Amino acid sequence: MKRFVLFLLFICVCVCVQAYAEQDYFFRDFKSIDLPKKLHLDKKLSQTIQPCAQLNASEHYTATGVREPDACTKSFKKSAMVSYDLALGYLVSQNKPYGL
Repeated sequence: MKRFVLFLLFICVCVCVQAYAEQDYFFRDFKSIDLPKKLHLDKKLSQTIQPCAQLNASEHYTATGVREPDACTKSFKKSAMVSYDLALGYLVSQNKPYGL
């Protein structure tokens, strides 16, 4: 019962925080004076995104016995982070060309 009450309290706090956020909570806590330089947007805008024919997100053992995702999944994750940074730059700059 104690865990259930704590869980409900946590959900209530999350809902309240989201309700009072001035902008989308996904980007809310990012602060930077010079966003394009901080995110290295000039390099990221010149990169090409490599799509995967089949995305296998589960980790598997390599020849050295280490569990890690395949190369295509790593590339996909890197492309997703680049896309996030570009979207963040677009949101913060309010459709200005990032000051590059």
